[in-house]
Amino acid sequence: MAIVTRHHLHARQVLAALVAGKHIFVEKPLCLNESELDAITIAYHAASQRATSLGAPPPLLMVGFNRRFAPFIQELQQQLQRVTEPLMLHYRVNGGFIAAEHWTQDPAQGGGRLLGEGCHFIDLLIWLAGSHVHRVTTYALAAGAQSGRSVGALQRNVPSDNLLVVLEFANGSLAHLTYVANGDRNLGKEYLEVSGGGLSARLDDYRRLQIHHGRTHIERQAWLRQDKGHRATWQALVRTLTQGEPVPMTFASVHQSTAVTLAAQRSLLSGAPVEAI
Repeated sequence: MAIVTRHHLHARQVLAALVAGKHIFVEKPLCLNESELDAITIAYHAASQRATSLGAPPPLLMVGFNRRFAPFIQELQQQLQRVTEPLMLHYRVNGGFIAAEHWTQDPAQGGGRLLGEGCHFIDLLIWLAGSHVHRVTTYALAAGAQSGRSVGALQRNVPSDNLLVVLEFANGSLAHLTYVANGDRNLGKEYLEVSGGGLSARLDDYRRLQIHHGRTHIERQAWLRQDKGHRATWQALVRTLTQGEPVPMTFASVHQSTAVTLAAQRSLLSGAPVEAI
């Protein structure tokens, strides 16, 4: 049974499922603060120990980070396996305006744009870089410069919806996430560029992929629709549960993506870099 709930309820539902020994698929975000993440971590390891003592596999805890399962991203990731040098990654999200009164903008229920949706793109950048993040810095556009933001939102000191998140990786890679709410949605929502080790790649809104690496030249076009990996996410989950395939998303991966997103939020609120690990 699927349950659709607001972001602030995800953590308590995950904790209840872990206590019950269930496999879990939860939509993003996994949680909204560090105390919830700590509680989930403790509960997951306890559930894993119980399962092991009974001769059963540990519980599967999968978050809806579907972008990494998108066919174009899968093909890009395969090509990146040939690159041994640090990467430069840039992901631009043209998220569009959401009124401050919407529940996703409520820090208590939705967590705001960075926690509520930014986690998607942070997860993907970490997955592509293939390394741990050691420092996060988040910059925000001045509130008064945000086109379309209501006076009420500014008076309540709602953080900017126009953000630049810089991720510094242990392997030397750098990633920039630019999330904007003050643009025109006709441009398209998501754009990714990756460079490193002689490879250059560009993904335009999951409609066109270009990869150039020496003699390798790949161009793909999605003629009918975008594919951001939703179907492939569910298919991977089903294969694990019914055919015993390796888990498509480890708990360590889920934990890191969530911890880094929370670190980015702390950097946003403090105005200073944050050590992620």
